[in-house]
Amino acid sequence: MKGSIFIRVATLSFGFAILSQVNGAVIPDVPNEPHIHSDLEVGDLLRSGLLTGVEPEVVTNMLRNMIVPSYMQEFLKLFENKQLLPDLLTKLFDGVPTEHCKTHATEWIWRVADRNISIANELNKWVLHMVDSWGKPPEGLLSGHVNAYGDFDECVNIKVADLQILNNFTNSENAPKSFEGRYCTMYIADYNTSMPTALKRPGTTLKEYMEEMGANGSTSDYLRDMEIKRAVSFEELLRLVMQREGVLISPSLGVCMPNSCSNLEIQQILINAFDMMYTPIKGSELYPEGLMWPSPLGGCYDKAKPDFDAADISVIALLALLAGLCLISGIVDYWLNHGVDKPLKRGLPYQYFMSFSLYTNIKKWLSTRRGAEDMGCLHGIRFLSTSWVVLAHTYYAITFLPQWNMVDVKQVYENWPVMTVINSTFAVDTFFVLSGMLVCYNLFKMFDKTKGKLNVPMFYVHRYLRLTPTYAILVGIMATIIPYLGNGPYWAVMTRWGNICENNWWTNLLYVNNFVNTSWLCQGEAWYLANDMQFYVVSPFIIYPMWKWEMMGAILLCVYTILSCACPILLVHFYDTTPTTLPTRDIGKWFTHIYIRPYARIQTFLVGVWLGWILYKTRGKKVKLPAVVVIINWALSTAICLTVLYSISNWFDPEVEIPKVAGLAYAGLSRVGWGVSISWVIFACMKGYGGLINSFLSWSVFMPLGRLCYCVYLVSLHLQMILHVRFTQPMRFDNYTQINFFFGHLIMSFIVGFFCTLLFESPFMILQKLIFEGGGGGGPRPQNPADQQRPSKRYGIFYNNADTIINAQVTEPNPKVSTD
Repeated sequence: MKGSIFIRVATLSFGFAILSQVNGAVIPDVPNEPHIHSDLEVGDLLRSGLLTGVEPEVVTNMLRNMIVPSYMQEFLKLFENKQLLPDLLTKLFDGVPTEHCKTHATEWIWRVADRNISIANELNKWVLHMVDSWGKPPEGLLSGHVNAYGDFDECVNIKVADLQILNNFTNSENAPKSFEGRYCTMYIADYNTSMPTALKRPGTTLKEYMEEMGANGSTSDYLRDMEIKRAVSFEELLRLVMQREGVLISPSLGVCMPNSCSNLEIQQILINAFDMMYTPIKGSELYPEGLMWPSPLGGCYDKAKPDFDAADISVIALLALLAGLCLISGIVDYWLNHGVDKPLKRGLPYQYFMSFSLYTNIKKWLSTRRGAEDMGCLHGIRFLSTSWVVLAHTYYAITFLPQWNMVDVKQVYENWPVMTVINSTFAVDTFFVLSGMLVCYNLFKMFDKTKGKLNVPMFYVHRYLRLTPTYAILVGIMATIIPYLGNGPYWAVMTRWGNICENNWWTNLLYVNNFVNTSWLCQGEAWYLANDMQFYVVSPFIIYPMWKWEMMGAILLCVYTILSCACPILLVHFYDTTPTTLPTRDIGKWFTHIYIRPYARIQTFLVGVWLGWILYKTRGKKVKLPAVVVIINWALSTAICLTVLYSISNWFDPEVEIPKVAGLAYAGLSRVGWGVSISWVIFACMKGYGGLINSFLSWSVFMPLGRLCYCVYLVSLHLQMILHVRFTQPMRFDNYTQINFFFGHLIMSFIVGFFCTLLFESPFMILQKLIFEGGGGGGPRPQNPADQQRPSKRYGIFYNNADTIINAQVTEPNPKVSTD
């Protein structure tokens, strides 16, 4: 039987660290004086005149009441009876093997608990800081502000240089006299449903306990979020907290302990403390029903950073080498060739060196000259789709962090315009359409040129070398350097991502990360590259029959397309999961078994193959369509896109049951419908029916921006996360703030993408061409601007980006519409 709301509030008061009375206020500001938690000495406060005439005992009690959280005061009452202290300390440190941890933690607790010790003096400054940095019961509880961060910086900046042990309960002879603060995030969960094994049973060792909890001691799937502006009743808040799917509201508390205690030891101390607090009610029916309990720690930090190892030094050296090559070769290039109409012919070593030239590569990047056959609309589609991905990641990034108004985040689906963001996975399908179109179009041109011959090994080698150098360098940065770039209460997210890349980098470089270790994805967004590489591998077997036996090839492609639609339908039915990415529901099975698998995502690639075939067959020809047909096609493509994006808005409500037939139909047809709509936009723009849309998409500004999109796609999510996980307090979530974040993220992503393109991508593209095609005596940089747009003798098939985000060299005439 469920306990009353009153009883639940009583049990949550310690567990949440948010439901007890708010007495964790900060000392009021003194004009021109910093807060007590800055570098201000306690003595300076006493000398400031603010406390003139106040007895020291009163000052001490005031500080205790204002700085010591109410839940901690309740816990410290257990230590008022000195005769019980040995037994209490034994219980508190049960399962904690390190004597140094016991000594330092006991000394801290002793100084806070003993009211005969004045904490308002220089000797106990570190005691005040350690207590003050703990999370206090936050305001706005009923709006979902259930995460008490505390003061991260105050905790990690604690340094005790010469500790004097005042208590008589620990063996302090060999204990170090110095330690620092360690900040940890403690999550609180329902004892019965979320953490049934949280309490270490008597006789169980700490190692056995942590093995039961999971060796890594981390909970990776809590904390997703998203908006609205409301407060709810306490009972409704409890219901939202207990709703453990989709967007999660996970109460947490920032705690500060000596860094002589390991993460697992701090976890054990907190569990023991909860056990001691709840001892009086263990026999009641409330114990299994309404009890809240500490989950595994979300992450612990101190000021210390790990030393650089061989891998870290190697990546840093590689980056320094590449940067040096680009800078020096750029200077030499400028000195030798600036203002020279006909550069001297030089050999391959010089050309290899000049492939890194910033001077040449920036000029190429800025070029907006078009050839006679330019697919201009692809530049705009490429840039806008990448921007859409950045926008989606802007909202996605905050799902790793608590927000001030988690109730609004939990119910974000009620704001229908946000569907554009949370149902944005179709941006990737646009890339698949472009990829299928370009591969098909180029292979047809190659087969015509070579009479159906294809050097299969080199076909794959070129593709691999085109993509992998930049990709590998970014994976290496993620695996080595990222942990050194910041800290914060939730920096564990970046540390964990770095550890995953350190262990699973090989799955990325083999492009099997969508099949192997899918629960531990390195570069999570790179599942797309794996899919596209796998599509590329099978593309000759799909496209060659279309070139050799046109009718038979078309029939086979039709069969493939139908099967590609049936596959997600069968998978959704088999796994009984959501029909698409619904972040307000449990999408674990959907993501692992459907969303990232090539056989469930190839539909739009095949639609692109259809488009490439049609464009190739009609190249150089005027396609005359009646005005009515054009209007109907534009209307249908627009209607399909809007239907795909917004027709399922009510499915994002986790309380709504998704109709079985409608869900399966959406799973099988939505992405094909989107691909067909995008294909019409490209076809219409290429054949003169695009009007203002084609003029916009073909805007020359999109050309240099489009060349950055591959690197932008790979770095944008990580740049966003590096910013968000550094925040030391929760932010208020609303759409206006997110849009501001989006533009900031977009600009930063393109800035970093610019440097990655110049340092990694462009040089290795030129090197690949020099190695496999040989150099011309004048160097890799064509001096005639028109030559820059001339298709290579291999028709660009080896030099198109795998996700077709950048540098597509496929061209197609864009004749004016005939008026007759």
